[in-house]
Amino acid sequence: MLQSLKAGVNLVLIGALMTAGCRRKEGCTDPTASNYCRDCNRAKNEVCEFEYAIAFWFDTTFARYLAQLGVDTLFLRISDPDPQGNPKEVWHSFYHRSEAFLTEPSCEDSKVRKFLFRYRIADMPDVCGGGGGILGGGGSRCWRLSYSAYYPGAGEIRGGYITVGPGSTGCEKVQLR
Repeated sequence: MLQSLKAGVNLVLIGALMTAGCRRKEGCTDPTASNYCRDCNRAKNEVCEFEYAIAFWFDTTFARYLAQLGVDTLFLRISDPDPQGNPKEVWHSFYHRSEAFLTEPSCEDSKVRKFLFRYRIADMPDVCGGGGGILGGGGSRCWRLSYSAYYPGAGEIRGGYITVGPGSTGCEKVQLR
């Protein structure tokens, strides 16, 4: 009797271990995601997070233009529209006119002003494609951020949109000119 009870307990323990071992671990299986789960064997796209850098720079020609305007410091701003379409600032930085680049920098250059954007595909509010940005095709989900370079008193000097979404990885350089 005791032996059959032991065998029953062992069988239950083995069954519990096998069930736990077969449980499918959920997580992000996209290797380009910042929260990639190497051990996960089941994907849930809404948990994948991505990082994208937007790097701003300007050359000496633009620096001369700033000098003509009497602008010493150029301010940078990235905005993300709220659900009503009003701009909501999410990042700001600045350059002094003397910080112009002689040649086009790389995204890794420490002097480049960078905005690191972290996003989840499921949170993308816009439908983009076709024109502008770096995305191709129509109807894919994306973020459409606006940027502006401005100087208090002189207003906006340069501005535009940056489209970030599936297929956009790494870093996009925005030349102010």
